[in-house]
Amino acid sequence: MIYVRCDKCRKAFKVKEVLIGKDVACPYCRQPITVPAESAEEFNLKPLLTKVLSLVGIMLALTAVKAIFWFMRQ
Repeated sequence: MIYVRCDKCRKAFKVKEVLIGKDVACPYCRQPITVPAESAEEFNLKPLLTKVLSLVGIMLALTAVKAIFWFMRQ
């Protein structure tokens, strides 16, 4: 299976490798797409995961600060 990204709706989906070079319809918007020889490399979750983990870290730090101030008031 390889990943293909639709040029119209920008969503990624998997297709079988036997479809390389053939036209398929995007399952989301039905736009015809020619399946490329290589997988869509930009369908990489690492940057998204990094951002999510950064946000989680910030939320945890803010929660810790909030807890410290709560304990100090007691």
